[in-house]
Amino acid sequence: PEALAAGPETAPERAEEPESQPAEPKAPSQAVPEAQAAEAKAEPVSEPQVKREPDVKARSEVPAPPAFASELPKRSQRPGALALLKLEKVEEDELFKLRPEADIDSLATSIARLGQLVPVDLRLRPPDRFQVVCGFRRVAALRLLKRERILARVHTDLNEEDALQIALADLLESRPADRDQLKVLREQLREQGRLSAGAAETLERAISPLDDELAPELVDGPDEEVDLDELAQDAIGRMASLNQDLALVVEFWTALEPGLREALLEQLSYSEQLVAYLRGLR
Repeated sequence: PEALAAGPETAPERAEEPESQPAEPKAPSQAVPEAQAAEAKAEPVSEPQVKREPDVKARSEVPAPPAFASELPKRSQRPGALALLKLEKVEEDELFKLRPEADIDSLATSIARLGQLVPVDLRLRPPDRFQVVCGFRRVAALRLLKRERILARVHTDLNEEDALQIALADLLESRPADRDQLKVLREQLREQGRLSAGAAETLERAISPLDDELAPELVDGPDEEVDLDELAQDAIGRMASLNQDLALVVEFWTALEPGLREALLEQLSYSEQLVAYLRGLR
């Protein structure tokens, strides 16, 4: 009688199971133990499913980058990842400081008004310290303003030779130094034993006179043809890479300076207007 009484109670529980696993009819004497065994097996599976639901909902609130972004190398395989770090974690190490800092008052004023618009390059020093590769003026300006966080591109696997190449490229592109200063820098690096073949070649190209033989790429010539499909494909790749960084910025959006948020929204508004215009051309 007890087995027959328990049978109706277990039947609704088995009815709630997915339709893909219909219960086969069994003898009354086997219904109770088999139902209890099914419940024992179902409980450890159902509990983690309930616990995972909040995480799935939280991730769904942030728009994911376009599908083609997944075809790019993972962030850990790319040269540097954008991050918002505590300024106190940045060491006062001037190994890659290739020239004295100019007046930083105007830069500090600009950062105070608009926020830090350009990230600095940092090299990870495990476990949680960072060495400046380039962007010393921005670091100094942020310290002058008593800021707590810094926007940086972090290089987790960067040797000293490659870090010097990045610092040299920043030196020559941002505020070009004259030849005498570059010659002095070359001698300093040579004396310190840090003048690698790549650094020597970079400095030699910058120091040498610009004439037809030494800089043929600067000589006027016929316009080079541009393949429109290749240009579009290259733009897609660069925009996909940018979307990867934007996805990270979204996570720290409320921590960004108001001026930096406004500047970023202004850039994104252009893309929004351009998309609407291009869709109208279809």
